Amino acid sequence: MADPVDQSVPEFMRRFSRDLNSPRRDPYSVLPTGKDQLGPVEWTPKKLNWFMFQSRPDPKSKFDAFTVSAPVLKSSQEADPQTQKVAFGQCQNPTHFQRVINGNEAGPPEEVKCDGKCAAGGKPVNTYWEATASMKEFRFVATFYPSKSWVRRGIRLPDGTFRHTTPEGTATLLAHEQGHFDLTYICARSLTNAVLKLQVKGYSCTPETASGKALRALRKQVQDLIKTHQEKWKTDDQQYESDTEHGTTEKQPQWQAKIATEIAKLGQ
Repeated sequence: MADPVDQSVPEFMRRFSRDLNSPRRDPYSVLPTGKDQLGPVEWTPKKLNWFMFQSRPDPKSKFDAFTVSAPVLKSSQEADPQTQKVAFGQCQNPTHFQRVINGNEAGPPEEVKCDGKCAAGGKPVNTYWEATASMKEFRFVATFYPSKSWVRRGIRLPDGTFRHTTPEGTATLLAHEQGHFDLTYICARSLTNAVLKLQVKGYSCTPETASGKALRALRKQVQDLIKTHQEKWKTDDQQYESDTEHGTTEKQPQWQAKIATEIAKLGQ
């Protein structure tokens, strides 16, 4: 059988192509054949390999490789709000209750009335309900898309040499692409951790209305965290690309060390 890769490409790169016929195993170790494309791959401490870049290179792109990854929501479930009845005598901040119930902080706490939208019906109250809402389960996962990621092989430069086709060159480029995926993991893991730490409170005259307020506030905070973390991820990814110039500057190892430190802090 003819070698499917141009003979001008170095031997070790041609061997990559022949290895595509190897038996299917872990996607992080041996890639499937072209007839058995990889689906989305979740981040693990194992590293990407070139077999996982299965899309055709973009002929208009200035890059030699392109990684497509994203933080993907895998699970999300709210816990049942925990409620407790609190007397004004026990309340550490009774004016907060006044503000929540009827927007009026004037008058002593014992004179506060509910907003008339619950069972108390606008009558004076001397106790209130506090509800705490949190997430029972929440997980974002960094996901790599082989069918959208690509790498050029055997790029001939004007001087006749090949770009990124030496073992050292391909290792540097692959490490750069791994950095993009690792930044996606940092976003997904830090977002997951932040959301699972949320303990959001709601206050009202009944446990039902207090729970409803707490859940609405929780959902708002979750959405805000998703937005801020995704914005930071995009900013960091763009800065990484700008600083390293696609892995070709001395800042590449600096970024790799920074990324590794952040992953160690977050855990795996």
